[in-house]
Amino acid sequence: MFEPQEIDSLAGLLAERLLPVFKEMARVEADKEDRWLTPDQLATLLSVKKAQVYAWVNESKNSKDGIPFLKSGKFLRFSEKEVLQWMRNGKKKCMREGD
Repeated sequence: MFEPQEIDSLAGLLAERLLPVFKEMARVEADKEDRWLTPDQLATLLSVKKAQVYAWVNESKNSKDGIPFLKSGKFLRFSEKEVLQWMRNGKKKCMREGD
């Protein structure tokens, strides 16, 4: 049998070692739920023209509050979660074409 202080010590050690593992697992799961979108897909999602997406990217070069994007070589990708959060934070308002 374990003594109470040994149990406390073991519980602390387990928490110390397992907490980072659980945090990483949660982060990986959260990333799985995100979708990476092309400029065309993002324009469709937001009901804007593709030119507007590129204008936001261009504005981002001079602003810390610009649209979040990832550029790999010549390819642009957008995290759906990050872009929607960016819009919720009031950085840009999106209107349907014709509004």
